Parts: sequence; C-alpha cells; structure tokens
Amino acid sequence: MSVIIATYNCAPYLAEAIESALGQDGVNVEVVVVDDASTDGTLVVARRYEQAGRVRLFVNEVNRGPSFSRNRAISAARGEWVAQLDGDDWFAPGRLLTLLQLADARQADLVADDMFMVEDSTLRAVSTPFLNNGVPWRAAQSVTPLDVIKYDLGSLKPLMRRAFLVEHSLAYEEGLNYGEDFLLLLKAMLAGARVTIAPEPMYHLRRGNTGSLTTQRGRLLRQVEDTTKKLMSDPDISRRPRVVAALGARLNHVRRLAMLEDVIRLGKQGHFASLFAKFFADPKLFLALLRRGPEMIAIRVRRRLNRKTLSRAHLPPGAHGLS
Repeated sequence: MSVIIATYNCAPYLAEAIESALGQDGVNVEVVVVDDASTDGTLVVARRYEQAGRVRLFVNEVNRGPSFSRNRAISAARGEWVAQLDGDDWFAPGRLLTLLQLADARQADLVADDMFMVEDSTLRAVSTPFLNNGVPWRAAQSVTPLDVIKYDLGSLKPLMRRAFLVEHSLAYEEGLNYGEDFLLLLKAMLAGARVTIAPEPMYHLRRGNTGSLTTQRGRLLRQVEDTTKKLMSDPDISRRPRVVAALGARLNHVRRLAMLEDVIRLGKQGHFASLFAKFFADPKLFLALLRRGPEMIAIRVRRRLNRKTLSRAHLPPGAHGLS
C-alpha cells in the first residue's frame, strides 16, 4: 500500500498525517511525500522522516499545485494500492485494512469511506459528507456515476488499485486546486472501475486552518463549476444522457451556492448597499435563498441525530483535545 501525501505549507500537521499512515496495522505501508515548494517548515518535517528511512520524499522546485504533486507521487509509488492523504489530514486506526478487506470482498478497483470533517481549532468532528448530502446508505454500496453525482461524493479519498490507473492512463487534472478528485473518480468509473463506498467515516478532513483549500469557498465553487462544465463536454460523458442530466443538476446547485457565497461575503464585509443592489439585480438570489434554507435545516437535523457517529472521530496521533 502506497500512501501518497501531497503537501504545501503543512508544517504544524504533517507529522500527524505521516504517523497516522505509518501506524496502520495489518498493512504493509510505504509513505510517499511530495512537497510542493513549501515556504514554511514543512520540508524540515518531511526531511526528518526521510532521514529516518520512514518516508520517500520528493520536492518540487516550484509550486505546481496538488494535482501535479499527487501524480508525481503516484508515478513513484510501488504499492498495489494507492491511498491519498492530504498533509493536514489523518487516518483513523485500521482504516486501510478495513477498506482493503472491503475491496477484496467486492472485487473493487476503488474503495472509499465517509469522512469526518474536523474543526482545526477544537479537533471536534462537526459533520461528514454523508450527513451534509443526505446519503441514506447504512451498509457498503457498489456505486454508479449517478450516485457519485447525486450525492456529491467526488471529494472522498478512495484507495485506488494502481494497475487500473496505469492501464487506463488516469491522472489528476493539473491546474485544478479543487474538483480534481471528482474528475478523476468519474473518469475512472466511465473507464469501467468498480467502486465501493462504506458509510463509516475513517478519514479525518481538517477544516478551518489557514491556507486549507476548504476555507476558500467562493473561488473553489467557481472551480467546481468549471470542472462540471468540462465533464459535460467530455465526449465519453456527452453520450450518456442520464449522466449529463445529473451533471446539469449539479451545475445548477453549485451556481446557487456560489451566488449565496457572494451574498455572505458582502454581508460579512458590511457592504449592505452592494448586497441590496445584488438582490434587486438578480431575482434568482431570492429563489436560491428559499431553496437553501430548508437544505441547511435538514443538514443541522441530521448532524444532531448523528452526534454519536461524530463523537467516534479520532484525534490525530500525538494530539490532545482542545477545549
């Protein structure tokens, strides 16, 4: 198993990510770290592990983005399987073995799980993609492209059979900072990949830390919009009307979220004149607000009903809970 870590300015977190990978029981793990020209102490941390013989380290001379770094790590990987881990995230104990056993049972080419979304300031899990998107599964599912699009599961972090990636020349789309996971997953499925997803969250996604991609929502939503349009124009996808229709619905949803993000930004900045002008200029904003309100209420209800699940999140190795 090759755990690939593409990292940029993650000095406070990288050791925890690496330790969570090296501490996986029942799996022979190699950790491949690609530093994307970090400007903090990330490389110092990575070098320490490299000198101890615990990771293989590659360094980009200039910043190339997460997709380039992940592709470089995959090219260097030697394991039968590849597992992606971001430099500020971490695995639950036993995650890799659990997913490998599931992949073996289902003969899957890619296998993934739900993810804890953890606040950096408290290390408390506040939600998961399954809760946010209303995924109803209570057992592992073999999924279709329509499932992935409907429930917006493209941000999950799958284990991928490396031979399948090589055979179908699959790689992360360089130049994208967000949405590249969704793009790769969907292209893999259209190439015939068998994908299984487990509902138990075992990956921990840190959010709210400075520089994290998840804090840059407005710009990232625009990238998701561009990625979705790119997929809709793909020749392999354009021949599948149901997939195109599902992507069209996703595109409309992302556009609504982007509009609302602009509204939130103007409100936080106190630009109320611009905010009112925006509402009067675009009546669709009122409709977007009317639709988003019930969606947010439903998400909050699901989170409250699943507090027991959220309480099962693991602290990163060596961390202590923060009050």
